[in-house]
Amino acid sequence: IIQIPARILRAEPLDAKVIGFKGVGQVETQGTSEALSLDMAVRQGSVIETGPGSFATMELSNGSRITLPSQTRLRITAMRRFLLTGSLDFDFTVEKGRIETSAAPLGKDGSRYRIRTPIAVSAVRGTTFRIGYNGEAEPSLTEVVEGTVAVKPGEARAETPIPQGYGASVATGGALTKEELLPSPALVDPGKVQVDPVVAFQLTPLPDARAYHLQLASDAGFVELLTETYSDTPEARFADVPNGRWFVRATAIAQS
Repeated sequence: IIQIPARILRAEPLDAKVIGFKGVGQVETQGTSEALSLDMAVRQGSVIETGPGSFATMELSNGSRITLPSQTRLRITAMRRFLLTGSLDFDFTVEKGRIETSAAPLGKDGSRYRIRTPIAVSAVRGTTFRIGYNGEAEPSLTEVVEGTVAVKPGEARAETPIPQGYGASVATGGALTKEELLPSPALVDPGKVQVDPVVAFQLTPLPDARAYHLQLASDAGFVELLTETYSDTPEARFADVPNGRWFVRATAIAQS
């Protein structure tokens, strides 16, 4: 058996494509910056940043997707295929904000899919999860929607498996805590026809929630996001929503 370090293997770079976009944003590549736009090709080594009230969704070469809500900065560290084995290597770093990713299943050829923050790494072989990081004084958050995610503090060797329905918080000192995510809050009469200038939703309150997060999109897969809001009460309002058929989803935010 010969073990070859991945860093010396010859690889071909892969591109991603922006399949959903609203608002303003930019892509930095090798010292140059250009405006983020729909159908743009995004390359290895680029940094993507969304502005206030903006959203972007990238699709990778293997069908995986990453959604960046407003004021998020994501660095594409690696996006390549090793020529020797055909295995894929995806490595991203959330430098600020939150992302949601749906990772297509990886084969047994040594392919890797990792989402980092400056203090933690989350690795998967095919699942849906969210990552959040809001600065040096804040923890790195991983929330698993489907599958299992292996999380470890940046300098640690041991990984902690986080199953579906659980979240992990990694503190700046490296301490990892795991807890069950709150259930989805129920929408009261979500399908009613909204005729007022401000679109309003009422949620069934959850006793352990300190806030609620709601998103509106034009598609059920939430690729074409329109807007989002955070509310300290089980009620949310959206202004300037065009006439049409929209999809809404809500999550509850725990005290932790």
